[in-house]
Amino acid sequence: MKVLESVLHFMDKDVRPVPLYENITGDWGDQSPIEEDGTTYPMPGMLWLRWWSAPEQKCYDMEMFLHPKKAEQLWKEHAAGKEAERYKYFVFGMSPYGGVAVWLKAQKKSVLLKWAYAEEDDLHEHESAKLERLNLLTEPLALPPIEFFDQNMEQYTYRYVALEELWNGKAWQPYSDDDDEMFCDHVEELLYDGTRDQLGSEYLFDYHKAGVPQKLAAVWYNGREEYKAFFWIQREEVMGIFQQIFHNKPDVKADFIIRLDLKANMYELALRKEGMPQPIVLPKECYEMLVLRNENNCMMSENYSQAWDAWRW
Repeated sequence: MKVLESVLHFMDKDVRPVPLYENITGDWGDQSPIEEDGTTYPMPGMLWLRWWSAPEQKCYDMEMFLHPKKAEQLWKEHAAGKEAERYKYFVFGMSPYGGVAVWLKAQKKSVLLKWAYAEEDDLHEHESAKLERLNLLTEPLALPPIEFFDQNMEQYTYRYVALEELWNGKAWQPYSDDDDEMFCDHVEELLYDGTRDQLGSEYLFDYHKAGVPQKLAAVWYNGREEYKAFFWIQREEVMGIFQQIFHNKPDVKADFIIRLDLKANMYELALRKEGMPQPIVLPKECYEMLVLRNENNCMMSENYSQAWDAWRW
């Protein structure tokens, strides 16, 4: 995506162009490199954005109204009861078919503010000349259907349930009085919709509206021992299970279950909706897993292929 022009409109009628960067880096929802001068600005009221989608060879143009008061309220709702943290960045991203996402982002969390689609537009003559110099006027590429991108941005209502259970060789069972019980302290999520959050143990059993998990980090404790379990989840399989659970039932609530037994070398991710007797277990080939014990490698899945420091996110 090549941004041609972007402007922020503020409530005090101040208008400022957005600095454009030729090399955009980072994951979906992450900000590009920023040169900060210490100046802070309020939440803009409107974003005007015009860009070139090189894979499609199409130009898009849109005006997006952001409603600062509603944005502040949304951030407060997501931070309710948690340690106060102000968002520091206003981030927007573009996808094929004219999709535009806007996030509010702080150090430990980000919130999806809006997801919308722009209108197609014709290139101006000076824009065509610029894109030609950059070798961005080429043949269009074959892309997945629009549903592929829409599914990444869908929101569901679920909670993480980190079950402290043992594997007895056939099934999961609760700890007995003789077992050294582990307890989950918090879970950090990075979702396909570009948002992330850290959920402390007191919030693990709270339902939240969120997208499909891409990466999860769960921290357990057993006495003085700290265990960190990391999961990298493939999109296609987990997206299909989420759609199976929530299909045409927007009010359904579900549990995203995390189980871990180091002694038995067993782990499990599963999804269960209200009233379902047995959860749907995610096939282990659709995600990778790594466990660190006091920062040392303790257990990993057979298909683990991440870089040595992939857990540092």
